[in-house]
Amino acid sequence: MPEYIDKILFSTGTGGLFMKKIMCLLLLSAMLCACSSSTDTKDDISAESTEVSKKDSDEESKADGQNMFSETDEDGIRLELVEVSGDDPIYTLTFKKKDTKTDKYLKFLNLKPKKGVGLPNIDIKVEPEAGYGYWVAPDDECHVNIFNIDRNDTVKIIITGIEYTFTPNKENTEEKVIDKTVQIKSGSVTIKKVLLYPEYAVIYIDENISKEYDNVFWAVDAEGNRKEPIVYEQEEGKVLVYSKNDVMYNNTLHLQGEYNEGYDNIDIELN
Repeated sequence: MPEYIDKILFSTGTGGLFMKKIMCLLLLSAMLCACSSSTDTKDDISAESTEVSKKDSDEESKADGQNMFSETDEDGIRLELVEVSGDDPIYTLTFKKKDTKTDKYLKFLNLKPKKGVGLPNIDIKVEPEAGYGYWVAPDDECHVNIFNIDRNDTVKIIITGIEYTFTPNKENTEEKVIDKTVQIKSGSVTIKKVLLYPEYAVIYIDENISKEYDNVFWAVDAEGNRKEPIVYEQEEGKVLVYSKNDVMYNNTLHLQGEYNEGYDNIDIELN
């Protein structure tokens, strides 16, 4: 391209000036296009950076207001909160364990399992009693899922004897009384109510069937895909937790219950 421009710009004869003017216009247009393209690219990068920054900011804001450190035990060991993610009522808290005397991070799992023996368990408790789960990542971070179905103001997470107090960011909810009894494979189930969170739909059922039956209803999304709920046991029945995207559209909850050899559709209108 530069060689071609040189030949045009330095051509002689009656058409020389005309061609120079054309090339000046072409060069000006190219420069403007390049500037426009550069500006668009910068705008795209800026927008993308803003979006990433907003996402990071959202994650940071969930950790804001939380205790960043647990109590420190007599050996100088404490938990450090790395991240809080998720939405009410389901949260994931990520912890590291630190020796404050040496200022070094410690492993949650120090023992190497013998051949044929599984990984040693970490002693984790939650108070007041609530549903929870945990796993340890290769980078020695411990991730704890908390299911705050009982909407406690604070939740104590105790990992290997070290206590950390978490304050859930409780969102506004909307309750819908359903009181609908449906038949499924193992008997009848009464859907008492639905509690709508910003991101989740929580169904409370009065279970008249055997406790052995675990997943009562599947969620069915707009494309017909089925997903199991998170099941939380209570004395008066079960609590089924669904992502709204998996179960709710057209202001209706779309479920399938196992009945005999197949599944029956169960639609719950939320008018």
